Amino acid sequence: VILVLILIAIFGGIIAFNHKRPRPVETLSAYISSDSVSIQADNSGKIKSLSVKQDEKVQKGQVIAEIETSKSVVKSVDPSPQTHKPTEQEYENVAIMYKDGVISQEEYDKHLANLKKAETQSEKPVSQVVYTSHITKIYAPIDGTIVLNNLKEGDSITKEAILAKVNSSHKEVKAYFPVSTEKEIQTGRE
Repeated sequence: VILVLILIAIFGGIIAFNHKRPRPVETLSAYISSDSVSIQADNSGKIKSLSVKQDEKVQKGQVIAEIETSKSVVKSVDPSPQTHKPTEQEYENVAIMYKDGVISQEEYDKHLANLKKAETQSEKPVSQVVYTSHITKIYAPIDGTIVLNNLKEGDSITKEAILAKVNSSHKEVKAYFPVSTEKEIQTGRE
């Protein structure tokens, strides 16, 4: 009889121990999430440099890339100050020299052609193409890990195109459990 009572006591202790001990709760709807921020190009241009590599850790404010934007502008420039508009006096001097026999018909024609050429050049504005370039630096918006968008130095990129993403180093586990297991879930359990 004592032996039966001891066995009942041991069996009851085991049941009580297992009943108070938390049981594992399982779910198929769990995942790890982290904040992700897309980094867009401020301007169209070419990627001059990439300061980071795929899956490299970055800090907020760190330079990720440099984009070079080039523009060409056609400007109208006044004629050079060396070209001057011939005066009537210059035409008269050439005519007098020809009339007095100082210069020949051929020299007179050359002088007259040069004066007319100088006159048309002094009136016509000159067009000039001016190239300008600007470097835009792209910075990491948050601390985290960089995920590049298959780009490399020298590639062209358009304004607002996604250059990269930064996945935050802050991660959370999100899990969804059935309501029936609500009593078995405890804060702080793994």
